[in-house]
Amino acid sequence: MRQVVLVMILVFLAVSDISAQSKRLKLCLNEDSDSIVGKRKCKDSKGEVLVSPSNLANYLSIPAAPSVPSFLLLVVDENGNILRSSGVSSVTKLGTGEYNVTFNRDIQTCFPQVTKMQNSSGGFSAIGVPNVGIDPDDGGNVLFVSFYGPGSTEADSAFSAVVLCPASS
Repeated sequence: MRQVVLVMILVFLAVSDISAQSKRLKLCLNEDSDSIVGKRKCKDSKGEVLVSPSNLANYLSIPAAPSVPSFLLLVVDENGNILRSSGVSSVTKLGTGEYNVTFNRDIQTCFPQVTKMQNSSGGFSAIGVPNVGIDPDDGGNVLFVSFYGPGSTEADSAFSAVVLCPASS
């Protein structure tokens, strides 16, 4: 029903723009009687307001655009140099195999995924999976990443990171 009303309003606006320019008809929304009428003047005393996109959207119960999740992305070399990124403020190499990635937003409610990559020399110095953590004491926007090589010693590694943040965070 409300879609029919919307079509009628659009037709009215098109026709009134052409044929009623001298009369200056306006669309008035009567919030008390839930009706829309064409008049020369909307009267506040009768609960009428001039139709605008915002009150028309409320009248037709048009939902707001859905929010979407966001992705923060990073590719970094074994020296901590950012090669490509989106949503990343900086990368700090803390020591051998240890990196702090600072994002431009809080990531405490997000889902980080880190993958080791080939070093600039073409090989892999780290073994196993990266260790990843978010420290709330760092403001909630820092991702700690570390890698280990053979013999459980820390090892530098290039890596990529994808951080998925829910729409509501």
